[in-house]
Amino acid sequence: MAAEKLRNVSRNAKLVVGIVSGAEFVNHMFLVLLPPILGILTEDFRTTISVLGLAMGFQRFSTTIFQLPFGWVADTYGRVFSMGLAIWIGGAGVFVVALSPSIPALFLGVALIGLGIAGHHPSHYPLISGAVPEAVRARAFSMRGFAGALGFGTPPVLITAVLTVPGLIWRHALTLIGTLGVLYGVVAYLLLRRITDESVETEAYRENTSESESRRSRIYAEITSILSSPAVLAVAFLSFVWSLTSNGITSYTVVMLTDGYGLNLGTANLTFSLMFGAGAVMALVGGALTDRFSAGSVLLSTIALAGVLLALFASLLLPAALVIPVAITIGGVRMAGGPSRSTLIDRFSDPESLGRSFAVMTIGLMLGGAVGPTVFGILIDNIGLQVAFLTMCGVALIALLIALGIVVRYDNYAVDTIRSIRS
Repeated sequence: MAAEKLRNVSRNAKLVVGIVSGAEFVNHMFLVLLPPILGILTEDFRTTISVLGLAMGFQRFSTTIFQLPFGWVADTYGRVFSMGLAIWIGGAGVFVVALSPSIPALFLGVALIGLGIAGHHPSHYPLISGAVPEAVRARAFSMRGFAGALGFGTPPVLITAVLTVPGLIWRHALTLIGTLGVLYGVVAYLLLRRITDESVETEAYRENTSESESRRSRIYAEITSILSSPAVLAVAFLSFVWSLTSNGITSYTVVMLTDGYGLNLGTANLTFSLMFGAGAVMALVGGALTDRFSAGSVLLSTIALAGVLLALFASLLLPAALVIPVAITIGGVRMAGGPSRSTLIDRFSDPESLGRSFAVMTIGLMLGGAVGPTVFGILIDNIGLQVAFLTMCGVALIALLIALGIVVRYDNYAVDTIRSIRS
């Protein structure tokens, strides 16, 4: 049955998913450019890790505040235009960072990168939603997630390879990444313009917007539209809460492996890379499970399983033979729920406001990414590593309760599935 559904997907729909997944790969490369070269940057700019950490937080802040504006651009002027614009702005930011002579210039560059990254969720999800049948849409979302996970793992490898070439420095590596990204943005834009009908989706939105409306009334209408969908807001809040824990895991797993379990740094970093690899695979699995069962059921299961594994990891009681497999599994399971969360947003949103709905969800994700590492870092410095990870477990439990509330209140398909299993 699943194979038959996939065969029924048109060639154009598959192209859209592939092109959008490539754009996700590029955006995620842009997102993690600084961590692999923090040590080098502290020497070149004669600054501290805390200042560079502030720069990375500034990038996330830029992404957060431009989510809704980019959602409006996507819904008004077309998702293909919005996607291309996002990559080009992000690429420009990479060039600014690569050429920056000072810390203020570096901050300008990361702000531009953040602005560009703000456009990828409001553009990508509606493009996939409009091209792919609902029966296999979660798997399409998971393909995008798979590409994004690979994008996270690419800069450390690529930058390291460039630095091995005599005479090349980190600036050359970032220039290469920016160039590849911008060129991909051009190709992706031209291809999508050929295979999608942007005029239909933009005109459908414009017909509902009177030219005589004042700017104030349009802004009021935008806010009212967002607030009128409590289901979307609930998923956005869930995204924020879960992102606190997920980003805490990303930020401090290496520290937990070295300081908590006594692994050497090389082994800890390799484990960390394998966590992203497992996440890429499990994003595909999560998409298939969501199409097979229901978004709500998969979301509940993945949060619960990740929370249990995280509690075992935080206990510091795992034997040496299990520490690495458990950490890798946590990295995989936490990514498996992404397609189900995206499917819920898709289901709860009107087609004409889909870009803004995904923007609202991404605001939750970005805020969690900005707040989580800061809060858990303070806990580690002032109370202890184990307490910080146990607090992550507590936050995961809160996320599970929120997800349960969403399933019971809004996702009837998931409720029916649970009832059928019980009977």
